[in-house]
Amino acid sequence: MKELNEYTEELHRRVELKVQTRRQHQRRLLAACVPLALVLVLGTALAWPRLAARFGGEEPRDGLTCEGVIGAGQAPDEIPELATEQKEALPEPDAGAASTLPHDELELIDDPQSEWNAEGIIPSDFSFRFVWGCYGISSYDSESGKLVKTTDATRPEDYMTTHTLTREERAEAWSLLSALELEHYPADYDPYNAPDAEQRMASEPSRDLVLTLRVDGSETTVSCREICLGGVVRGYDEKARAFLAACDRLERLLTGTPEWQALPDYEFYYE
Repeated sequence: MKELNEYTEELHRRVELKVQTRRQHQRRLLAACVPLALVLVLGTALAWPRLAARFGGEEPRDGLTCEGVIGAGQAPDEIPELATEQKEALPEPDAGAASTLPHDELELIDDPQSEWNAEGIIPSDFSFRFVWGCYGISSYDSESGKLVKTTDATRPEDYMTTHTLTREERAEAWSLLSALELEHYPADYDPYNAPDAEQRMASEPSRDLVLTLRVDGSETTVSCREICLGGVVRGYDEKARAFLAACDRLERLLTGTPEWQALPDYEFYYE
C-alpha cells in the first residue's frame, strides 16, 4: 500500500513538473513574439511613405502627410485646378444624339406629365372608355372618371359614381390597350364569329363590349354589339381571344374598385 501511494505521488509530481515546464516555455515564446510584432508594425509604418514614393515614381519624403494621400506631391489647394483641367478634357456630349429619336418619343420625354410603367412611357393624354355587360349597361370613362354600374334601373343616378385611376391601374390599362393595337381591329367586331363563318354563335340575353382608346390626339373605337355572353364560347382566333381577355381584365379591374363596391345591388337581373 505504501509503495502504491509513493508511486501515485511520484506520478502527480512528474505531471505537475511537465505542466510548469510547458507554461514556462509559453511565457518565454510570448515574451519573444511581442517585441518582434511591435518591431514589424513600427518598421512598416516608418517605411511605408518611402515605399509608396518609390513605387509611385516620387521622391522619398520624410513622414506621411496629406500630400501623399491627395496625390503626386500636390498641395490641397491645387486639386480644384486639376479637376477643372480634367473636366475640360472630357468630350462634349453630342448635341444631335437626341434628334435621332423618333419625334413622338422626343415629345414624350419632354412632357413632364408622362409616366413610366414596366412597358415604357405612358402618354400624358392617354385615356379610354369601356362599355360592357348585358346590353351594355355598365361603362367607365377614365377621362371624366364617370363609373356606371347599370343604366337599367328606376333611378339610374343611384348607380353612378366617379373613380380616378390609381397609378397602378392606369399603367395596367395602358399595357392592356397598347398591346391590343386596336387600330388593327375592325370598327364593328364580333370576337366569337369569324366573318366567313357559316354558323353564327349567339346568346340570349346578349352583351355589348365597346373599347375606345384616346392617345396622341386620336381616338380608336372597336364596338362589339349583341355578342355572346362571356364564358359561353371562346374567341374564334388568337386575336379575338386577346381582345376578350383584355376586356375581362378591365372589367375585373373596375368592378374591384371601392367606388364600384359601394354602389347598390342590381335592381333587375336577366335570365
